[in-house]
Amino acid sequence: CGGTPADSDLDDLNAALPRSLSHLCLVRTRNAFEWGWAQDGSALDGPLWHIVQSAAGLLVEGRLNRVSQCNDDCCGWLFYDSSKNGSRRWCSMADCGNRAKARRHYSKSRAAGKARSG
Repeated sequence: CGGTPADSDLDDLNAALPRSLSHLCLVRTRNAFEWGWAQDGSALDGPLWHIVQSAAGLLVEGRLNRVSQCNDDCCGWLFYDSSKNGSRRWCSMADCGNRAKARRHYSKSRAAGKARSG
């Protein structure tokens, strides 16, 4: 986080782009068309197609300042901060954010209990 991609990382991404984007297709929705993926049940690398497209799009859009690393010591995942003021701290409020808030609450409760008994 906070740096530019190494040339070798960019080389890896560029090598993966043609393989991934070759599965991109147009999908008809109810009122329009959108990008979709030609599914092949035997393609174990299918989830990577989405990641490669997203990573390339993020680099092209230039909004890398919105990429953050989760503040949870046990996580370390990267996430795109789409919050209005760019202050999101966790990859997921339901998981890492909730655990951090629960730990903070537990610590405060323990400290208050010790203060009352001491």
